[in-house]
Amino acid sequence: MKKLIFIALLMPILASAQTKGDRVYIIAPEKIQKKYTFTSDDDKALKKLVTKEELPAIKAHCTPASWPRSIQAPTGFKMNADSIKKYVAYFVCDLPFGQSIVQIPVEGNEEMSEHLRPKKPFYFIITKDGVTLEEPEPKKGN
Repeated sequence: MKKLIFIALLMPILASAQTKGDRVYIIAPEKIQKKYTFTSDDDKALKKLVTKEELPAIKAHCTPASWPRSIQAPTGFKMNADSIKKYVAYFVCDLPFGQSIVQIPVEGNEEMSEHLRPKKPFYFIITKDGVTLEEPEPKKGN
């Protein structure tokens, strides 16, 4: 009986867990890390969670220098926060200390305005509570 209760309690948690490649929605752009230093624990986790080919791409393209020009500077980032929420993003993996990595691919973001459209895939490192699997309800009046 205890096992059944445990499984019943665990099911909603497992159902909401993100797996690599899941579509995610950015709900809090302010939680995106603009400067992030990968720790040795991050490196160990990444080696288990992503392919050898993905690892250098993630590290190279997770900083503002790789993002579209209009969100590279802090003021542009803040001014475009609502647009950042519209990016089509995919979950890559979780880092050990409460961060998630999401990919912003070229495909799916062609409709973004020219100054926000990715020319190549890039990545955001964001706190886990900055993304969700559920599509957010549109704000009233939009």
